[in-house]
Amino acid sequence: MEPVAGMGAGAINRKRVVASRPQAEITAGNFELQEAPAPELPNGTMLLKTRCLTVSPPARMALVSGGIARRPIPIGATMRGTGLAQVVESKQAEFAPDDLILGDLTYLDNVGAETLDAALARITQGAKNGLGAVA
Repeated sequence: MEPVAGMGAGAINRKRVVASRPQAEITAGNFELQEAPAPELPNGTMLLKTRCLTVSPPARMALVSGGIARRPIPIGATMRGTGLAQVVESKQAEFAPDDLILGDLTYLDNVGAETLDAALARITQGAKNGLGAVA
């Protein structure tokens, strides 16, 4: 993967928020693209560039019924799911720029890792990862 440049001052972040509940299959129309200034990166966090996100049956359940938790993702909230991201900037000792990360992400172009609920895993270059691909 190509190295990713840092965000810098005045950078814009794009996110996909839930605009409507799917009636059948999930479509692009169920989301709205919003832009906002990129957040500053606090100590102990990192900035990730989202590269790939899943759209799976559990994602549809999270939109419609809330799945097992029975708490649907609210209209206007940023969509979340499992994905692959690249570290842009890190203020964590465990991760360095250009590391590839697999975990629960939000549908943001750039994600501040402090906003994530689940653990992230580094993908070792040349090893098969959880997506069945070689990094």
